[in-house]
Amino acid sequence: MFDKNNVKITFSLLSKFIYFFYKTIFMGRTQPSYTSAIDREMEKFERILRRASPNLLPVLERAKGKIRYFQNASYDEELSPIEIVFLSLLSELEEECKND
Repeated sequence: MFDKNNVKITFSLLSKFIYFFYKTIFMGRTQPSYTSAIDREMEKFERILRRASPNLLPVLERAKGKIRYFQNASYDEELSPIEIVFLSLLSELEEECKND
């Protein structure tokens, strides 16, 4: 016999599993993997700045201190690691402009 309630419960559990799977695997949003992805992006910026514009390295270092703030603030949002890096850099550059 077909039980509608059982189907609803099964569908609900399945949809929650799919959502969790999507967020953790495809979005990389588990805390350790998301944090390491952000760190890798910062390392890329650091390598590029060392070669192209070493005078911006202090700005990057100060922006690193804001990374976790933006990471925590964006937990429920669909931001990529590079967007978190850009937000922290933008914030630091804004403060730099205010001080001038």
